[in-house]
Amino acid sequence: MILQVRRGAACAAVIWALLANSGSAAAAEIKMISAMALHATWLELMPLYEKASGDKVTIVWSPGLEVAKHVESGEKADLAVLAAAGVDDLIKKGFLAQGSRVPLANSLVGIATRPGAPRPDLSTVASFKKSLLDAKSIAMSGGTSSIYLRKLFRNMGIAKEMDAKLFRGVNGRAENVSNVLRRGDADLGFQQVSELIDEKGIVLVGPIPSDLQEITVWSAGLCRDAPQPERAKALIGFIKSREAAPILKKHGLDPS
Repeated sequence: MILQVRRGAACAAVIWALLANSGSAAAAEIKMISAMALHATWLELMPLYEKASGDKVTIVWSPGLEVAKHVESGEKADLAVLAAAGVDDLIKKGFLAQGSRVPLANSLVGIATRPGAPRPDLSTVASFKKSLLDAKSIAMSGGTSSIYLRKLFRNMGIAKEMDAKLFRGVNGRAENVSNVLRRGDADLGFQQVSELIDEKGIVLVGPIPSDLQEITVWSAGLCRDAPQPERAKALIGFIKSREAAPILKKHGLDPS
């Protein structure tokens, strides 16, 4: 309890220091369009910000690859959180403000199994490849990691084998990887570690081997016509703060 009180006081101090430059003491609503990879992290972190600042944070959730579609469609928001390259592209297209990209956290591609399934051997690239070939079925998300994994499988020379093992939902659409594993519809599942680490009923084996790893830098960018740009900057500053770092780490993210 004492630790929670101290953490709350520290968070409040940081937030009020950040809000000092916002030009207004009145509470505001901050709207954020965010990739689902940060879902569990934001669910814990945002209430701390709201309690200390008085602001309300409204989040529009989206698969990482579709955040840009929300922004480009003209959806009104203050900031968007997606992979760094996506933020840069939206800045280039004029949807996000010039020079506004801020890296928030690094994320790794992880692998999980259904309970009772053999654990893949992640000790070497060769053993990892063998584990993939031995698996009867695999599941991948419809997000950022899936694009990289398809490229990785091609480079490993096992693209056809992996495609034949891939679980496909209704109309061929990807489903939540953890749900697929819990149902027993796949032996192995790939997704961002931050999306697997808090899931019940699955076994997170760990990140894929470092020699094959792809680091996603989740980043924030201010919307060009953000209604609350200064408050959004304060929120970004809080996410980047030392006080917020333990919560990011708890949910499988590396503060950047």
